[in-house]
Amino acid sequence: RNDAERARSVRRWLQGPPDPGNRPSWEVVLMLLIQHRVQRADVELWNLALAAPVHECLRAAAEQPGSEWLVDAYSLIGREDLALLAKGCEGGDGEVIGATGARRASDILEAAGGLPATADDVLASSPSADPLESSEWLYRMFDHDRRAKEVARLLNSSRPSTLRVLRRPEQTDHDFEQHKQSRLGLAARRQAALCIGRGAFTLGAVRPLPTELLHTPPLTLAGRFPPQPAVLTLDPSHHNPELNLWAEFSNGVATALQVSEAPGSEVTRGWILHHKSEAAAASGQGSIHSHAGFLCGLGLRGSLKVMPLADCYKYLRLQQDTTSVAVVLGMAASHIGSMEPGLTRMCCVHIPSMLPATYSDMEVASPVQCAAVLSLGLLFARSAHRMMTELLVAEIGRRPSDRALHDREGYSLASGFALGCVCLGLGADAPGLADLQLHTWLLRYIHGGPEMPMPGVATRDQKHNPNHDPATCSSLIAEPDGINVSITSPAGCIALALVFLQTNNDAVASRIVIPNNIFQLDYIRPDFAMLRLVARCL
Repeated sequence: RNDAERARSVRRWLQGPPDPGNRPSWEVVLMLLIQHRVQRADVELWNLALAAPVHECLRAAAEQPGSEWLVDAYSLIGREDLALLAKGCEGGDGEVIGATGARRASDILEAAGGLPATADDVLASSPSADPLESSEWLYRMFDHDRRAKEVARLLNSSRPSTLRVLRRPEQTDHDFEQHKQSRLGLAARRQAALCIGRGAFTLGAVRPLPTELLHTPPLTLAGRFPPQPAVLTLDPSHHNPELNLWAEFSNGVATALQVSEAPGSEVTRGWILHHKSEAAAASGQGSIHSHAGFLCGLGLRGSLKVMPLADCYKYLRLQQDTTSVAVVLGMAASHIGSMEPGLTRMCCVHIPSMLPATYSDMEVASPVQCAAVLSLGLLFARSAHRMMTELLVAEIGRRPSDRALHDREGYSLASGFALGCVCLGLGADAPGLADLQLHTWLLRYIHGGPEMPMPGVATRDQKHNPNHDPATCSSLIAEPDGINVSITSPAGCIALALVFLQTNNDAVASRIVIPNNIFQLDYIRPDFAMLRLVARCL
């Protein structure tokens, strides 16, 4: 009763007239808490009715921090970055910045290592700016040296690579050009991998505005060979064109991962479609693939919940592999564990083996099939759904067919990940799955042996299933009877590790055969041995 009275008093005081000194009420509350030396851990122990208005004050103070507060004030509101700046550092002229935080934050940033405090150098001047170009964002944590600036330089993928190749006397011009193209191909793969590091380094660093677009930095897969000043590009006759395609896709994913999930940031449907119109205006293949990666990155951040299914089907009508992969995988990641019927149908329509027998043959690209089967695992995560579990068990050992010939290893591995997500950490006691004996199926996929009859739903309409109908089986690959462990072993290891994750099931772990001597190592691939060891440890 006393706590309720105090809470009502605090709320009436917060809603009362403003302070005569034109200070907001939340700032007065903050200074009062500092005066009484209240820590954030103390507020967590208070009664909810009393702590709720105090949390609102701390949240408002964190969104609008002052420039002359004490270090304890910044620590109380959770702004450790400003607390580090206010603790004091030694400037270029030997001036010591006091711990009282008397100088403004911009002056402190300028004194930290002699950084230029220009308008283009501050992230707040443009909330959608590239965080790698903002020294304020870079120097919040590492403000005493240039390590963050060096990381930003290493992750910069917009400049051509500089390569040095020595020409041997016996090399002809044609051989020398081929040698340069081979070196350029290796450098291009390394340049494309920088997008992954940039996405991890700038994760959640930008709060986008509804009226501004996120800038995607250009990805340059070219190089210079001094002393020649010309820039040499990749020759399509020597390199796979999919290198540029998926590199641009990864570049778009890294851009979308910058979007913050803070309360002040909001991603709307109109903002996403505005990026689509900008990509269409650019009218370049790189812009299209980059926008597809942008959609996938937004899905990984959980921001595609605002997009209705009608917009998803408009994207799928474009019939582009990267766009289809991004939409299917991004929507599933945003609705993880929801078992949404509409999204389930959207995923199943891209998996030929899950279509009804009355459907005509559909030509679906292998990357789209892998993304669709993995999306099913995300949609039914930790649900132990009986039908999905039976279908995914059958998809791991799917037989080759003419319409699904490429990337069988990738499809089987995606099915293993999906099965592991559906039964993540449930082990042998998964509700409704005890009679399936999942570990028996997965161990058979790992070690090989004769095929077992498909479970439940997977045996329905076998004569119409391309996995079993001789008329639709592959005419190019003739596999013998039994399980092809070269295809199913990685998927079985991943699925078994995820299903029994942290269950401490010694009975299942002991049945994973791991080579014990050099003689046994000659009869197993090194990557399979590594996956078995990882599965047992997990």
